[in-house]
Amino acid sequence: ADGIGSFIISMTRSLSDLLLVYLFLREVGLLNSKLPVVPLLETIEDLVAGGPILEAFLTHPVTVARRKGVTHPVQEVMLGYSDSNKDGGIITSRWSIYKAEMELTKIGNKHGVKLCFFHGRGGTISRGGGKIHRFLESMPIGSVSGHIKMTVQGETISNQFANRLNATYNLEVFVSSTARQAMFSEQEEFDERLYTIMERLSNFARQHYRILLDHPQFIPFYRQATPIDILEQSKIGSRPSRRTGKKTFSLDDLRAIPWVFSWSQSRFNLTGWFGTGAALQQLQSDHPEDYQYLKKQADQWPFLKYRLIQIETNLMNADVSIMKAFAQLVDDKEAHQELLELILSDHTESLQQIEDLFNLPSEERRIAKLENIKLRGQALAILHRMQINYLKQWRATDANDTEQKEAALLQSLLLVNALSGGLKSTG
Repeated sequence: ADGIGSFIISMTRSLSDLLLVYLFLREVGLLNSKLPVVPLLETIEDLVAGGPILEAFLTHPVTVARRKGVTHPVQEVMLGYSDSNKDGGIITSRWSIYKAEMELTKIGNKHGVKLCFFHGRGGTISRGGGKIHRFLESMPIGSVSGHIKMTVQGETISNQFANRLNATYNLEVFVSSTARQAMFSEQEEFDERLYTIMERLSNFARQHYRILLDHPQFIPFYRQATPIDILEQSKIGSRPSRRTGKKTFSLDDLRAIPWVFSWSQSRFNLTGWFGTGAALQQLQSDHPEDYQYLKKQADQWPFLKYRLIQIETNLMNADVSIMKAFAQLVDDKEAHQELLELILSDHTESLQQIEDLFNLPSEERRIAKLENIKLRGQALAILHRMQINYLKQWRATDANDTEQKEAALLQSLLLVNALSGGLKSTG
């Protein structure tokens, strides 16, 4: 059991998904082993259903029997950031995870079990990345028991742990931030009004996000306005870009890493912000008093402050001129204009709304970030133009001309590496 660690059940949808492991363990005589069975809640629907699933699991006779004699029982629960983001957008994803942490912690406390949340974070903001102390600070008070696990993926590994000084610093930040949050043993006082406002904002954001993704021409637009077809040919991930490998392309089948990577390569970055501006604008117009209440919390509530700053970072990393250049690759000009207009209007509105909530323009708040973007902007613009040209060549090359096709593909893939280095992120 020490060598294996946890038995994590990906896409946990019901109690039976977890009990099936007990069945396997019983059949091989290991039911009394200490091998932990861990639910992984990934989609928004699974995060919502997580409370009842955990309640049923903790109270099941087999789970109770396995816990017998353990002085300080701990139950691990893994939370997925990528699929919930792809499914409902960043605001709905993060709010769903926040609510799940509150609900699951209450259930654990009710049964005398400490929860060890395993955060399945990626390197990018869209997939849960960001500064570790701010990340921990933004969790519900009382949800960090002192037991915690996190994934470290992609370029984040080398960025944080490539040398002893960096590694020591980042481990100290992780340990001290966990200790700080664990000192708050009681759950935070429940602000019912703020909860209701966030629930409403989350619903607005998801509706606007789905307007884009459910548009009848979205898939062709996405396939042509980003280098996703090139990324599917690359061998940079631990798993294939699609879950089932079916020939017919669908968003449900596409994994989160190429989804995020393709939008960042074309500088849309919409996985980290789309729907925010329209949702805040709708809240402001339909519920002005609630909007003002939320505005008062923007700089005070760690969860909201951290989310808004992360969303703003993705907005600032996006580049409108490069977005437009990639969108020119779309054959259907009517769809190109309609979808690009939808994206650009939300980009503008999102930036404006965040400035309004913080009562200060980004030029005064994000000086270091803007300088960083400026330093790399010209070189990246050249690389983007080259990538667009190679993409055109690769897509236009006769499928039977293998040599020319492979040469164009190689050039595009080399530019993928150069751009990801310059952008400091993949998926």
